[in-house]
Amino acid sequence: MTRTRLEPLLGERKRFSGIFVRKGRKRAYKGWGTLEDGYDATVLLEDIRDDQGRIVTDHLWFSNTQAFEDTLMVEREVVTFNARVDDYIKGHEKDDYDYKLSRPSKIVAHGLPEWDDYDGPSAYRNTP
Repeated sequence: MTRTRLEPLLGERKRFSGIFVRKGRKRAYKGWGTLEDGYDATVLLEDIRDDQGRIVTDHLWFSNTQAFEDTLMVEREVVTFNARVDDYIKGHEKDDYDYKLSRPSKIVAHGLPEWDDYDGPSAYRNTP
């Protein structure tokens, strides 16, 4: 599935929000990786929204950078961050492409939302 809602934002740096799900790991490209066992640490965010509160993709994996570590996120916490929309070639055959958010910065954890009426961080809710 291509993240077509990110396509019009290609090359732009914007503010996004998402819900922290969990940490994970992926095989390191070369060497020992950040976990020093052949793997790199990762972070999974879901319900990624733009600065207008519109969902742009259902989930994204990020490298677990120092900025994410410093945020001390807890599971299901709303997180906002700046990132650039980039494209990349994906798949084992390298025959498809998709869009991603890269170089996350200014990461802020906003705490757990009230799930009964949650529709994004209050700073990014659409107002009439």
